Amino acid sequence: MIRSTITQQDLQDQDKMSTIVNELFDQVADLVKESKQWSLIYRHGEITTRKNKSNSYIQRSSRHTADQVTYDQLRSLLHLNHSLNETKYIKQLTDAILLQKVNAEADLVRLSFKTPAPCSNREFVELVATREHNRSFMVVSQPAEYHSVKKGHVRGAYKAWELVNEIENEKGEKIVEWTCIQHSSAGGLIPRFISDLFAARDFHHDVKCIINYIQENK
Repeated sequence: MIRSTITQQDLQDQDKMSTIVNELFDQVADLVKESKQWSLIYRHGEITTRKNKSNSYIQRSSRHTADQVTYDQLRSLLHLNHSLNETKYIKQLTDAILLQKVNAEADLVRLSFKTPAPCSNREFVELVATREHNRSFMVVSQPAEYHSVKKGHVRGAYKAWELVNEIENEKGEKIVEWTCIQHSSAGGLIPRFISDLFAARDFHHDVKCIINYIQENK
């Protein structure tokens, strides 16, 4: 079970939230470096999925040439209005609602997902923050407390750290290196091992959905 460490009181304290957001961004580089040593569990073309077996964190990593997707294309979808854009390429996501503009980098959002019967639909209330430096941007997500659960839904939670870099390959061409680390809990009565199994198995789909959406909407 993933518990929310960001309280409603925290969300009203600008100094506290600035500290929390900075700490989350500070974690990205170390997590990305560490995750490259985790066990490889899946490979789908250029997309690899790894797992830290000690804590069920999963990582996906991929590199993409400009004919697949560019840095600017990913930036427009993932860095700008990250959560609100997710409804464009995630079919199961029925709602993405901005609950609070926390600061210039971070939003509090509620994401509602349609899940197959007999499971209840899921919702996630997350602090989502983005930051860019040169040709690199980060997206971090952490569960936050929120007083009500949407009718007909069960509250889940996830933590995520995402890094997108524009780099040069051995041919001197600009390519995108894209890494995401995630730890999630579906909540409700779904056993943890089943939730972890499906999360790892399907993690690569995020990349394909995003690239397909970008290519179809050029």
